[in-house]
Amino acid sequence: LDEEWGSVLSCSLVGLLARGGMQRELPYGNPAGGGSGLDEEWATATREGSDLGSDAPATRSLSRVFTVLGALEKCRAAGALRLDGSSDRVLRVHILGADLEEGVSPQATARLFGRVVDWWVATCSAVDGPQESPSTHSPPAVHLLLCGPNIPREVQGIESSMCHPAGTETDLQTGNLRIRYSSELYHDLVHIQPDMPQPHLAVCFNAGLWGYKDWIPTLQHVLELGRSLPLVITAYSSSEAEEDEQVLREEVPSELTWLWDPCENPFRSTVPRQSLTSKIPMHENHSWQCVWSPHHALQHHQAA
Repeated sequence: LDEEWGSVLSCSLVGLLARGGMQRELPYGNPAGGGSGLDEEWATATREGSDLGSDAPATRSLSRVFTVLGALEKCRAAGALRLDGSSDRVLRVHILGADLEEGVSPQATARLFGRVVDWWVATCSAVDGPQESPSTHSPPAVHLLLCGPNIPREVQGIESSMCHPAGTETDLQTGNLRIRYSSELYHDLVHIQPDMPQPHLAVCFNAGLWGYKDWIPTLQHVLELGRSLPLVITAYSSSEAEEDEQVLREEVPSELTWLWDPCENPFRSTVPRQSLTSKIPMHENHSWQCVWSPHHALQHHQAA
């Protein structure tokens, strides 16, 4: 894995997709625990200090996808992911407040988040076991929604499906990736399409909840009592993360549970972000927290 990861860092992620037929082991582990495969891959990327088809160091290029992977692992370990790959083979991740940083085309978004498909394929394969026939289950799939008013005009309203090679030549190991873009505010989108399947994870990168009132109705929807949807929120600094937490506590009436409190994100970018209004050091996805309103909170509320 270290040798392959080094080769990935020396080329663009387009090359990685093109090399999809290569056999790979994906020993992802819980990022909260020391020595996990995900931690090791991130450390390697940081040491290399390379870039993946951009001018930014690898930590900035990879911060988003590793943050999603880390959140998936932590939520799964906490029993909050609500699927295990045995029956439901579709992993749904919604990115709220998305903008051009998440890709200006389906191909760019696929390059950025393709490792989520790898992770999901590996998860399903571990559940199936080596004795399972590839035809026993449908291929694993990841449905990715990028939603927000800052979605680039070129991709607004686009829905694209593609096959993402993930390791071996069997159908079971070929993960399908569906990407959809919407320029609607998330709470408006779910009102327009009430039958849209609920995601397993929602993520807000560098959201700035404290600075934008438009977030309030979206937060109230996502964290509606009993919805059991983990919401990951990142921030440029620890102080901003604390302000985001205050917004959640003041503006969301549900009985909230923090899966993890605001803290430093192990997959933060190490590239400083310049700010004209703040003297505090800022980095993309510097801090993160995860909050939800689980079903047991609904039961407790009803019993009360």
